[in-house]
Amino acid sequence: MCKKLAAIFAAMMLATMGAWASSTLQVNAGTPYIFGGPCVGGASACSSGGEVHAINGDSVLITQNQGGANSTLTDPVLIILGMAGSGNVAPTLQTGTSFGGYTVVSGGLASSTVWGDNLSAQTPTNPAGVLLSSNAGPSDAYSQAGLGGLGALGQLGVNWSAAYSAVIGGSVSQFQLFVYAVNLSPNLTGQGPPGDTFQVNFSDLPVGTFVIAYGCQGQADTTAPCTTGGPNPFGTPFTEAGLAVPEPASLSLLGVGLVGLAGLRRRFKV
Repeated sequence: MCKKLAAIFAAMMLATMGAWASSTLQVNAGTPYIFGGPCVGGASACSSGGEVHAINGDSVLITQNQGGANSTLTDPVLIILGMAGSGNVAPTLQTGTSFGGYTVVSGGLASSTVWGDNLSAQTPTNPAGVLLSSNAGPSDAYSQAGLGGLGALGQLGVNWSAAYSAVIGGSVSQFQLFVYAVNLSPNLTGQGPPGDTFQVNFSDLPVGTFVIAYGCQGQADTTAPCTTGGPNPFGTPFTEAGLAVPEPASLSLLGVGLVGLAGLRRRFKV
């Protein structure tokens, strides 16, 4: 139920939101921001109103925002998970999901050359790259995953670490990057709501996982790099990334538990 409500709410918000920026793929766009701390990366990646959208459960919405222009993205669209810490096992991406007129006809961990990056060595326990919390290069998560062509979308190593600490709690020194290749039917067109959003579902999206996306418009060879000047690469600014947070119901139960513990403490003190 929570997943369905989140998807409906996000879709409703998309109808009223303005254009963010050209060549942008947004995660759970239109939902409230959950992090208001400092953002490193400039105006293209940061917003004074807050950063990062919440992901509850295992369902994620990806929106193509082209600033009003229509540009069909070539399959595959890449979904990138930044999983905190080490020793992670990549969740399974579900196929057959339909939303907004688009169906995920196939998808899973990339295991070949996609947009110039050789991902053949990637497995559920061997990530495509590792992003350190100290990394401060523009679009560094994409660079660490072997993808290029993007401008500055935020120094994600620094920003993810700060957002993780503020929202989830504790500190994290690195994020393992797992890249999924998703084929849609039809291809994503960016025509505006509801024709610019598709949904991906995972078997289990751990709390504290960041989600971003990468797409390419105008490149026929899916093994060649997607670079500016001909093909047009799409990415997710830090502001429009998603972060998996505890389910609202879990937070409510936690609150009830804390109240109960407080009552017990008072009883023991009497």
